[in-house]
Amino acid sequence: MEEFALTAATWAWLLIPMPLLIILCIITYFTEKNSSNYTLKKERMEQNGY
Repeated sequence: MEEFALTAATWAWLLIPMPLLIILCIITYFTEKNSSNYTLKKERMEQNGY
């Protein structure tokens, strides 16, 4: 039976850029969520004449 091992390059790819991408996705999710909510509220206020 053959054993399969992850190479150093694979470990480097999994442990360095991938967590950074996840963190950036979370940051972007929350910052875009807040800005789009603000824009939506502003548009509703303009439509209602407030």
